[in-house]
Amino acid sequence: QTIGADFAFIRFVTKENVVRRRCIRLVSHAYFDRFIIFCIVLNSVVLAVVDFSVVDGGLNPTSHGKKFENGALVDAYSRANHVVEIFEFVLTGVFTLECVLKLVALGVTGKGSYWKDSWNVVDFFMLFASFVAEIPGMPNISEFRAVRVLRPLRSLSAFPGMRRLITALLNAIPALQSVVALQMFAFLIFGILGIQ
Repeated sequence: QTIGADFAFIRFVTKENVVRRRCIRLVSHAYFDRFIIFCIVLNSVVLAVVDFSVVDGGLNPTSHGKKFENGALVDAYSRANHVVEIFEFVLTGVFTLECVLKLVALGVTGKGSYWKDSWNVVDFFMLFASFVAEIPGMPNISEFRAVRVLRPLRSLSAFPGMRRLITALLNAIPALQSVVALQMFAFLIFGILGIQ
């Protein structure tokens, strides 16, 4: 097979390594991608049922927190948020396993490695943000929790047509810089005229 770099983490883990061959076979299997897409869709559905009426001190939804009721903050429990927390834990584990399997199968350096595919870099960033958001006592974790909303974008990488379309749109951004600059200048002029 032509998947992955010549070496994985260290120079001794070649494509002929038994563990790496099994990881390559698993990662390149059609059902692997389908299962990951199912998990992404499930994660999107789970995120849609978050109860924002019960929050913690950082205003993040939580199962045990405070709720504004009759003009006062009271202790509250949200079963929906408890279910979301369980699913988030399980799905983060699934996405971590996917990342590890792909790292072993594709390798970390060289042509065809895990880091050469920009979609894998995005996946890794979202996974990293998921872990950081779960660190207790971490200040300003709302930004990291917001990254969970981007997980449905991972499903775009599974469809080749959508992948090409998104890549073409991202490649077109540098060519549109002058148009955006002109548009911002027009907004500035009309903003100044609107204030006068």
